[in-house]
Formats: sequence, structure tokens, C-alpha cells
Amino acid sequence: MKIGQRWPENEMQECKVIFSRALSTILILTLCISTIAEVAKAGLGHGKGADTDVFSEEQPTISGVTVSTNSFSPKNEQAVEISYTLSKAAKVSLKIFDFDDCLARTICLEKPVEAGKQNESWDGKDEKGGIVPDEAYYFTIEAEDSDGDKYLYDPTTSWKMEVCELKASRYRNSEKEYTYEIPEMARVLIRLGIHKGPMLKTLVDWEPRLAGENIEYWNGMDESNLFELWNNNKFSSRISYKGFPENTIISYGNYDTDIKEYKLATMRCCEEKEARDLAGDEERGVFPGFLKTRVYEKSPKVVLELPAFKDVDTPVLSGKTIVRVDVGELDKRIIQEQQFEISFFIDQEFFTEEEQGYFPYNWQWDLSELHEGEHILTVNVASFRGLVGTASRKVIVRK
Repeated sequence: MKIGQRWPENEMQECKVIFSRALSTILILTLCISTIAEVAKAGLGHGKGADTDVFSEEQPTISGVTVSTNSFSPKNEQAVEISYTLSKAAKVSLKIFDFDDCLARTICLEKPVEAGKQNESWDGKDEKGGIVPDEAYYFTIEAEDSDGDKYLYDPTTSWKMEVCELKASRYRNSEKEYTYEIPEMARVLIRLGIHKGPMLKTLVDWEPRLAGENIEYWNGMDESNLFELWNNNKFSSRISYKGFPENTIISYGNYDTDIKEYKLATMRCCEEKEARDLAGDEERGVFPGFLKTRVYEKSPKVVLELPAFKDVDTPVLSGKTIVRVDVGELDKRIIQEQQFEISFFIDQEFFTEEEQGYFPYNWQWDLSELHEGEHILTVNVASFRGLVGTASRKVIVRK
């Protein structure tokens, strides 16, 4: 055939048929190879022989995990019901953990369970039978079927850890209520103070709260109850929160147990959860604060003393005097493991600081530059990990 000559119609049709058949053969071969590869992969994944019919078995799952309530009071003999559905009969272990991944309670261990919907109950007690501290807890469900296949429910493996800021809040002094709304169940921090001045009150100290409107009682005063803070024209508030994973359970009402004392007594001997692969930390926005124990999030209780005037509420001062800053023994054990600084403010204005803090810290206060009359001395103890404690003293200066 010459260039430019038209191809005969009968030969063109024959070529089309041959090409179509060849293409169909290639597609069928590709599909067969892909199917064989998937079958081999599934068989190897289950650890079974090549002659096993992998399509005859249902992939085991844990689904429909719910809790009857997200908050309860074990002190008032309340309990929380945990429900889930198994696709196959299996041996099940259900464990309660705090957010330091320390075991709080084993509800069941390798318990034979049939397929279908299941229910377990937690009464808010720990392994020793004591009521757990007021805190947030989560649970894991592990199952192993008769074929040795293991499957897991752990809400923390896909938990997006990030700190968010909340702008809107309101305070009604007549009701002594500080109100704010969070979009999800979360751990909340509320600090109140003076704009470009001292932090003067920790209202909520990284404590668990439910989604929606929350109301905190506040008398409008500073941490030391010396003066009204809410009506200061430079009053400033900051609300931070860190959302919880699904099915988090908050316990409340146990006012007899201090979380710091409980954790320091148990954290060194607690059974920790097995380490598991998480979603990429960069994608989940992991904040460093999530990687430390809850004990290291609690603000220290600061003690501000004038040793020469221990028994005087409002001392009259002149010349120079010694000011002593300290914290309780429990807080000292925690904060001295960190680097921290001590800052002094007079009448809410910055005065001086010690960048390498230690306890007890003695500072010689020269009052010669202060005018006569009443003044407020405030100290902030701030660690580089974000802990801040505050205390104030009222004094009268005489020349």
C-alpha cells in the first residue's frame, strides 16, 4: 500500500476485531494476576496456608462502642455502662486508663464473649477498690478470636492532640458566675490577670469539662482574696482547652482525694498501657503538654511571706525588708525538676525578677522609691513548661 492510499474497508474491520480481542485478553490477565496477589497477601496476613479459603471468614471487628454517660460520680455510687459489638466470638479484655496511660482498673481480662452486642460496667473504683480521683479516663478493648486474630479499640490512637484558645466568656458578679462554652469535651485552663501585668488567679487548672456551656463559681477576687479583680479596667482572661478522644469518661465528686498526691503515690508503680502506633504526630498537631503527666500541669500553690511580720495581715513597712517566696513540699518536688523564674509586681506593675529560681527564695525589698500608703506586692512563679503560680500581700509604706 502506498502512502496516502485509503485502507480497504474489509481489512480495516478485521484489524479492529483483532485489536479488540487482544485488549480484552490483556485486561483479563491483569485482573487475574491482581486477584491472585490479593489472595496470597490475605492468606499470608492471617498466617494460614496457601490452600486456605480466605473469603470464607469474616474479618473480626469491634464496633458500636458507646458509653451511657460521659460524666458520673462514683462517690454517689454511680456507674458508667460501656457497650460494644463483636463480629465474632472472642476472648475480651477491657481496661480503664487515665491520660498518663496508667491502668486505673481492669474490667475484664480475656473473658470469653459471644458475637453480638455486649455491656460492661465501671463503678469508678481503681484496682485496689478505692474511688479514683476526679479526672478524665478512657478505655481500651482488646479481643482475640479462636483463630488467633487480634483486634483492638483504642480511641487515643487517632486522637488529634492540639491546644485551642477560646475568646468568648462572661462574668456576672451578682451571681458570682464565670460562663464560657467549649465545642467539645476537653481539659480546660482559665487564667485571670492584668493585661501586660501579673497573672492573679487560676480559675480552672487543666481540669476536664463537658462540651457546651460551663459555669465556674468565682468571687471576682485575686488568688489571695485581697482585692477585686473582675472590675479592673486592665482585667484580662485567657481560656485554653485540649479536646478529649471519643468516649472519654469524667469522674467527679471525690473531694477527699488530691490528684497530685494520688498520682505521685501511684505513678511509679502503675501498670502502663502497651505502646501502640499512633497517627502521624505532625498530622495530629501534638502539643508538648500532652506528653507530660497531669501532675506536671497543676499550678503550684505559692507562699509569700514577710518573715519579720508573720502574724500581721497588713504590715507597716519602711526602709528595707525581706520577702520570702516558697511553695509546698509536694509542689516543690515537681517544680524544682523544671527551670523556673520568680517575678515581682508592685500594684500590678512589673518590678523585678529572678530568672534562676530556687526555694525558699529570699528577696530584699527596698521600699525607698515607693510613695507612702497602701500597696499590693504580687509574685508569679512560672516554669518553662507553662506552670504559673501566684500570691499577693497587702502592705502599708511609711517613710
